[in-house]
Amino acid sequence: MKTIEQRRPIAACYCRLSDDDAQDGTSVSFETQTKILGDYCWDHNIEVYDFYKDYGSNCTNFKRQTFK
Repeated sequence: MKTIEQRRPIAACYCRLSDDDAQDGTSVSFETQTKILGDYCWDHNIEVYDFYKDYGSNCTNFKRQTFK
């Protein structure tokens, strides 16, 4: 009997810096976010398709170029 091949999940990682976060000091660099997301995917055997970066946008607005 043949077994079904298990496929490794693939993720698109979305990093975002917000102008609002910068004002209160909670903003984290893209490098830090990329490392955290990459480490998580590595630890959980998830293939990273790509990292997408969104600069200084308000999260209530989905008309962002990188988000699209």
